[in-house]
Amino acid sequence: MTIGLRLAMACVRTWTHLYTAGLPPNIRRARRAEIDSDLWESLADRTSALHLMVRLMSGLSDDVGWRVEHAFTFGTRRFTLAGQLLGAALVLCATGVIQVDATRKSPHARRAGVSSPTQPTFDAASIKLNTSGLPSGNDKVLPGGRYTSTNLSLLVLIRFAYDPSPRSRALTPVEVEGGPSWIRSDRFDVSATAGRDVALPELRAMLRTLLAERFHLQAHFETRQLPVYRLVLAQSNTLGPQLRRTTADCASAPLDPLRGITPGESYPCGYFGLSPNVAMNSGRAYQAFRGMTMEDVALRLREFLGRRVIDGTGLVGYFDADFEFTAEIVMPPPPPGQPNPYDGRVLPSIFSVLPQQLGLKLGSQRGPTEILVIDHADHPTPD
Repeated sequence: MTIGLRLAMACVRTWTHLYTAGLPPNIRRARRAEIDSDLWESLADRTSALHLMVRLMSGLSDDVGWRVEHAFTFGTRRFTLAGQLLGAALVLCATGVIQVDATRKSPHARRAGVSSPTQPTFDAASIKLNTSGLPSGNDKVLPGGRYTSTNLSLLVLIRFAYDPSPRSRALTPVEVEGGPSWIRSDRFDVSATAGRDVALPELRAMLRTLLAERFHLQAHFETRQLPVYRLVLAQSNTLGPQLRRTTADCASAPLDPLRGITPGESYPCGYFGLSPNVAMNSGRAYQAFRGMTMEDVALRLREFLGRRVIDGTGLVGYFDADFEFTAEIVMPPPPPGQPNPYDGRVLPSIFSVLPQQLGLKLGSQRGPTEILVIDHADHPTPD
């Protein structure tokens, strides 16, 4: 790691520690962990110090907006003064980084999928073409750093591998573009193991390396102004009748975005799936989440709405909710041998369910969204 890159990462961490200061510990830790994860991915992608500083500067307004949304816990004048002092420090940081890194090549776009000696790799991996013709597939992250997928397209694998958030499942289809048509139609089985337990960001990095090696995948991220949703309270300081604060201690429970969902089974923290309070065959279709922050809820809604969802509720802490299935949320299949009680039902829209039952609403606007652009992909080399 170069001196310039060390300095740039120190600047990012200093800024993060300032604008999260004074927030509740769980919110503060979650935000700082998210930034550390992003820095780790930048290091794995061999991002330059200059590029890291450009990203920091361009994201300052979003960071300040995030801090305002989570409410001040110390005086506005104190925050403003601290921001002015930090602004001066960031200018000095940027000057130092530019000086140290002046002779280094600095690509403007963050490259993804280019293999390098510093990128983590699986101990063993197999990729085979799936010719079963089945309409759907699945993937699993298992203990011991194991990843398996069955009958999935390369596009689905890419969406999982390149999601930058450690708290969400995958990029949405609209967040990936480009590439040959076969990456959406051909299906593959993947079996890979790291030979040890690894965190989700590292496993994703291993999968990116594997896709680069076997599919010669090359891609890059671009930031564009696209339609997004903003999740806010329908009425100021008022929760809906079916949204409540959780009684579980979720601040110390890590969120697992890949947790398997079993109908009728509930988790006190981080659960999003069928409501454990309503039987599948009752004729009532209810969804639920347990022990989730509004930021995490926004991430899950992104998967169904196909747009980035920004948390603007100002709600801090963890919440539980039960709400009707909506036309936008994909219905899970019933257990084997049971008829689907919801066939033919006209489901309500999420835009009416959220305000009525949870006291939340989605507003449409435009905002910065990272898009993964696929530059190149070949059919996989044989095992």
